[in-house]
Amino acid sequence: MNIVDHVKLLGYLCRPETIFLRRSSRALGDNLLLTVVARDVRRRFPDRPLVVETPFPEIFLHNPHVTFATAAHWKTTRRHLKPKYFLSADSYETHIADQLLAQIRGGKGVSGVDPALRRPRIHFSAAEAECWATFEPEEAVVICPVGKQSHSADRKEWGVERFQEVVRGMPGVRFVQIGGRLDPLLKGVVDRRGLSIRESAGVLSAGRLFTGLEGGLMHLAAAVGRPAVIVYGGAVHPGSTGYPEHVALARRPECSPCVTSHERMAPCPNALQCLTSIQPVD
Repeated sequence: MNIVDHVKLLGYLCRPETIFLRRSSRALGDNLLLTVVARDVRRRFPDRPLVVETPFPEIFLHNPHVTFATAAHWKTTRRHLKPKYFLSADSYETHIADQLLAQIRGGKGVSGVDPALRRPRIHFSAAEAECWATFEPEEAVVICPVGKQSHSADRKEWGVERFQEVVRGMPGVRFVQIGGRLDPLLKGVVDRRGLSIRESAGVLSAGRLFTGLEGGLMHLAAAVGRPAVIVYGGAVHPGSTGYPEHVALARRPECSPCVTSHERMAPCPNALQCLTSIQPVD
């Protein structure tokens, strides 16, 4: 427990003008999207303190819209915004960022939003930006072959062996792998697994593009303004989570989209046909 953060948070609780923004899950992508919400809250309330309660305070480091970010939480208060989104067959064409913004605006619609305003953002200090600029060659392709399976089971997993075929099919290209320290390591890549979120964001910002799965690292690539090639398959519709600068490899069998936000998924009963139909090379 970080006592300093708890003391600071209590201080903000004593200030009635403070706005509290709290995470709805522990997923990286969901917390990155709070930067979109924070930007909108700051625009509407420029003079009020804004505190974000998140398991990833480092996401909000140097963010000009956030007064204080912390993993601490006092259960005694209900004075917080806690926007949620819903993924289902009925809402797949509504971007989750639009849903979050609509909730904090009292349910008012956000149609016609500039897609650029849906993009999360990581803010680097000048020293960080200078460091990342020399961390990886500009032409490096950043890659991650696995995703988070705790909620969606196998329905987003294209397969490590298929990503290995991508690397094998592009000789001469420098691939840099990010992700969890225990993730399977692809052959022929530079190993950058196990880095912090900000370090991984720095690698992404220095590279040419990202390729991986629909999920947290896709949102992290968007947060540093990098294009990406994302394997969607059919589990989630690109209209729900995609970005204009990303290429979505998607398929639309009758059973898609199948991942919802309100229930844990079981393994795919249809042999992952939406994913297996996407080939690494022609």
